[in-house]
Amino acid sequence: MPTVTEPGRRAAQYVRMSREHQNYSLEFQSAHNAAFAAEHSYALVKTYEDAGVSGLRLKGRHGLKQLLADVLGGSPGFNVVLVYDVSRWGRFQDIDQGGHYEFICREAGVQILYTAEPFRNDGSLGSTIVKHVKRAMAAEFSRELASKTSTAQRGLSYKGFWVNGPPGYGLRRVAVDPDRRPRFHMESGEHKALRGTRTILVAGPEEEVRTVRRIYSLFLVHGLRLGPIAALLNREGITAEAGHKWTRFRVREVLRNEKYAGALQRNKTKGALGSRHRVPRSQWVRVPKAVEPIVDAATFAAVQAQFRQCKSRNPTDAELLDDLRIVLRDHGRISHSLIDRHPQTHCAAVISRRFGGLVNAMALVDAEPTRSQLAASLKAREVRPCRFRDHPVPLAPAEALEALRGHLEQNGSVSTFSIDEDSALPGSNWYRRTFGSMSRVYELIGYEPPPAQRLRLDLARNRRTAGAELQASRRP
Repeated sequence: MPTVTEPGRRAAQYVRMSREHQNYSLEFQSAHNAAFAAEHSYALVKTYEDAGVSGLRLKGRHGLKQLLADVLGGSPGFNVVLVYDVSRWGRFQDIDQGGHYEFICREAGVQILYTAEPFRNDGSLGSTIVKHVKRAMAAEFSRELASKTSTAQRGLSYKGFWVNGPPGYGLRRVAVDPDRRPRFHMESGEHKALRGTRTILVAGPEEEVRTVRRIYSLFLVHGLRLGPIAALLNREGITAEAGHKWTRFRVREVLRNEKYAGALQRNKTKGALGSRHRVPRSQWVRVPKAVEPIVDAATFAAVQAQFRQCKSRNPTDAELLDDLRIVLRDHGRISHSLIDRHPQTHCAAVISRRFGGLVNAMALVDAEPTRSQLAASLKAREVRPCRFRDHPVPLAPAEALEALRGHLEQNGSVSTFSIDEDSALPGSNWYRRTFGSMSRVYELIGYEPPPAQRLRLDLARNRRTAGAELQASRRP
């Protein structure tokens, strides 16, 4: 046991207990540390604790973080920290990490004493070697336990048992014996406490089951996309799992997870101890008939086929106009909402940006805009106040281009700054909004930008393209 040569020193203690293993309760560690302090004339003045926290990493260990912060802050009020054993200090997979935190304390004049270890933590060669071995053993214990747990869970999941925590919206967990005879239902946050019992998934409350089936119908039959489905459910006051609001990601989880069709997909990730990585879909393991299905297999397959109909992330003008013709053919008219709801078209915002407004695009496919669409188009073309002048001059698109050609002849060049400074012209934002981009404006007036200006235009176009691709990647 460690020995103390200077009595009457003030000490703090650090205690930790993980969620998985309750071999060392906080009370047991505190009692052992108190006995050690009394035996060696220490006065325990402060306790730092991490209850139910893994020792694999510093993340989430607020007690240890506060201890290190107090030590580094200077004058912590103690010069010794009592810890039950090396594993309570941490089971860091890199054993140098635990040594680093101990070194920080030692440099600040605070010594770490392990009260249940047989070695003196005095910096001697023997103490150093044993302590490093103990740290390696603590890390290896976690690795071995993680491997055994992962193997056991994988074997259970391949048999159709549920080992993954919350069941998801519309499903519930039921504890069963090894022969799948039901024992009891488990509510959110409850765990099975009986040895030998397993967990399966069953259909949940009827209202949640109806909502799941309705989501599939809205997506597959009515053509709604993820965002509109979530907005519709929220407007009707229907909450998602645990009372949360619906989002496009929660809707996507319902539509993409095969457990709603009765099958579990296992082996999606590999690794342990915080280093997991995703496995290619071709290597996933499918466990059929493991869950009571909510939707039939044909409906689920049709939804997945709909997701696989990927749209081009950089469509041509012809492709976008074909999208408008499809909407016109199916509905007899064109609108933003009809475009966004159609499963075979790009979103309306892409079309509007490409052609300087939906009305301009509709004219190219001989579609007649409604009065409200014409009014909205005229309102969008109204000149808004520009920060470079007080009285902007409203112009029709053709007149604005002619005025800009005159500006080019007079100045020899055109830029957004020169446009905004010219009181006879609408602002550059108006030109960009009306014609889609400044590159398009320059093309219409026959202006060839110099290399530096062309580079800026290309960079701006690349940013818009990247934004459009990001938006498209988040859509089904």
